[in-house]
Amino acid sequence: MKRGLEIAILTETRSFASLQEEWDELYHDCPLSTPFQSWSWLYSWWESFGEGYELRLITVRDRDLLVGLIPLMLERRWGLRRLLFIGGRALRRDLLAKKGWEDKVSEAGIRAFRQIDSWHVIDVRDLSSVAAAWGLSQQWNGRQVHKLSDYYLFIEVEPWEKVLASLSRNHRSTVRRTLRHADEDGVYGSLAGPEEVEQAAHRLVALHRELRQGRQIASEHLTPDFESFIMAAARRVTDRGLGGILELWRDGEVILSSFTLFGRKITDAYLVGVRRATKQHYQWSSLGIYHTLDLAHSRNSAYVCLAQAGEPYKQRWVHKSVPHYRIVLCRGPVLWSLYLIYLSLRPRAIRYIKADSTPKLIKDVAEWLKGR
Repeated sequence: MKRGLEIAILTETRSFASLQEEWDELYHDCPLSTPFQSWSWLYSWWESFGEGYELRLITVRDRDLLVGLIPLMLERRWGLRRLLFIGGRALRRDLLAKKGWEDKVSEAGIRAFRQIDSWHVIDVRDLSSVAAAWGLSQQWNGRQVHKLSDYYLFIEVEPWEKVLASLSRNHRSTVRRTLRHADEDGVYGSLAGPEEVEQAAHRLVALHRELRQGRQIASEHLTPDFESFIMAAARRVTDRGLGGILELWRDGEVILSSFTLFGRKITDAYLVGVRRATKQHYQWSSLGIYHTLDLAHSRNSAYVCLAQAGEPYKQRWVHKSVPHYRIVLCRGPVLWSLYLIYLSLRPRAIRYIKADSTPKLIKDVAEWLKGR
């Protein structure tokens, strides 16, 4: 008699912690994995931000072998119960499935969803077109919708002169001038080692807040929880060779810092911090991209991902703009209709709240509601 896959739904943080070794083995045997699906990244996030959610981590095993993980958490808000992928914003998301087991893991995931009776909607976003999680959509026989979530920008890793040749004449001149001045000033880049990475992470958070001073910044990035997350994640991914803190130094001082993650073919520039004086002396974005591309080249990466496409400086570089998607699975026709209305109205509400003309009182109320 053929034995089926065994599924378990973990709800305790200690169970999450105990998976570290098996999770790491599965991660390295999953061809679609990125550092954002690693135990190091997700457990660090959960330690800092998991208090407002309930763990619903699905494991899929073939006898004793872990062949799949669907890292979910349950959010309860305003009477709505949503299953979401664990993790923060601006991440390329997916489940984990051992090579060749993708369809079976998705099928097991659907069985697990039916065993979890405390959700109304499964809402997963920022999936690439080749993400393994599309298998969940293909095997779900209930109501669902697919929507564009965002665009992520990728720069191809090529010899530097070829990258420069692809830029506009004015931008190319500015980049050359920036790098020449930085070289004359003795600016150099280095990855923080394991012994110094937590201090480097502390510097990164401070510089990130300095860069964003007077500009829009995610409210969670100003919290102690965010700093503890960055420090824990940086320590763990550095220990496992999945990333690190890239720092640019001048005269014994860090002038630019970037949390950089190493995937199989892609290097991600996840979070950047810049000293205010650096912005006055150099075009800091060119300085950061040059050193990130150099690091990616040394690791044989095919692309550098600059995350989402919102900031204008990213558009000046020749890039691939890659769509990422949102999958919503739902129970019940009434709730489904209401959630579709919510998905339709939410982008308009966000644009209104972010507009300069919106009264401060409304912005403050919206910020308060976001934390409820």
